[in-house]
Amino acid sequence: KTFVLLALVAACSAAVFKVPTTQSGSLRAKLISEGKYQNFLAAQHAARIEQLNSGSQPFVDYYDDFYLGNITLGTPAQPATIVLDTGSSNLWVIDAACNTQACNGYPDSGYKKQKFDTTKSSTFTKETRKFSIQYGSGSCNGYLGTDTVSFGGLTIKTQEFGVATHLAEVFGYQPVDGILGLGWPALAVDKVTPPMQNLLPQLDAQLFTVWLDRKLTISQGGSGGLITYGAI
Repeated sequence: KTFVLLALVAACSAAVFKVPTTQSGSLRAKLISEGKYQNFLAAQHAARIEQLNSGSQPFVDYYDDFYLGNITLGTPAQPATIVLDTGSSNLWVIDAACNTQACNGYPDSGYKKQKFDTTKSSTFTKETRKFSIQYGSGSCNGYLGTDTVSFGGLTIKTQEFGVATHLAEVFGYQPVDGILGLGWPALAVDKVTPPMQNLLPQLDAQLFTVWLDRKLTISQGGSGGLITYGAI
């Protein structure tokens, strides 16, 4: 009898629901074609400063190559667009004192770098330690420091991160101001505590989840999904 009952329950609950969806195309490609992309970026960065009140943040898809997010650093907050990277564990941004083409962004990249000015942050503390990170596509080096970092509506009061004074040329062609590593402490260079580890005490659940939006045509940028900290 028990077997028959379970079979009936399984049969009754074995339903499949299919809901058609549509996609709106690449926002970034549309804005670029209309000459509105730079204004869009400026408005997006301003909104990030004003709307730090949720546990999620949108991805910006860069040519289906990597995914970007917006963060702020320092007091008062300075914006930066960074790669959200699950393959590394360090956070670094570009030093405002670095004036190479890679640090400023090449003119034909269509993106002017947002550099971090340590002298304008009342909460920044410079360390004597240096840092150097080698990625598969390039490298960066500089010095370490601590400051307030906010993203996804969450704030880390004292986060150690790299301030890059030298970047590989490849970064000069990409619309990024740094990298935020989401990986485990074992991957962290110089034994720096990764941002995610410092966030864990604030989270309802000690995890982050990623939704990547599917593009039916080749993406040239725009909304790429959502990353949520502390919930599924």
